[in-house]
Amino acid sequence: MIKLIFNPKNYLNIKLTQNSEQKHYLDVVIPFSISIVLSLILLIINSIDNTINIFYKDIGLLGSITNFFQSMPGFYIAALAAIATFPSESMNRPMRDPAPYLLKDVSEKDIDSNRDILSRRRFLCYMFAYLAFISIVFFFMSVLLSFLYSFNIFIIDSFWLDFGYFLSCFLVFYITSQAIIITFLGLWYLGSRIHFNDNS
Repeated sequence: MIKLIFNPKNYLNIKLTQNSEQKHYLDVVIPFSISIVLSLILLIINSIDNTINIFYKDIGLLGSITNFFQSMPGFYIAALAAIATFPSESMNRPMRDPAPYLLKDVSEKDIDSNRDILSRRRFLCYMFAYLAFISIVFFFMSVLLSFLYSFNIFIIDSFWLDFGYFLSCFLVFYITSQAIIITFLGLWYLGSRIHFNDNS
């Protein structure tokens, strides 16, 4: 039962046929690059003026991001419901190459017979379920980080303080940029692609 709670993260296990790296770039590479750059910039700014910290309430940056994620699960769940009930036969057909797929048995090799090719409906359901999942996780993570940064009672070496700040910023911007990129992809499907009857 506990395993089922984390089932939405299976979206990250989806791969594309033809050894396509498009999804990997959208899900991992681009968000990773954005978060590294932004975290380094914020670390440098913080080293110049340690009062500029995104986790301080008077800065307000984390609060704005948290408010965004607080409102998004409702949209994602509504989109999930719309996709699950959308009356279109093409939604149930396997997508064209490079097609998304999951491995039927993760302990076996990645070969054609072990691939479960996803329909557009299943792919979008995985996508929006994952977005709703990380939005909820991010909300509680940001609350926890803000709470921890509100304390000023621990004596910590400046190196570990900077490392912790960098890591915290990285997590915040990685999840944020990943969610925004995947949301834009989902909006394209909902706003345009979903209305075409032919998968080609």
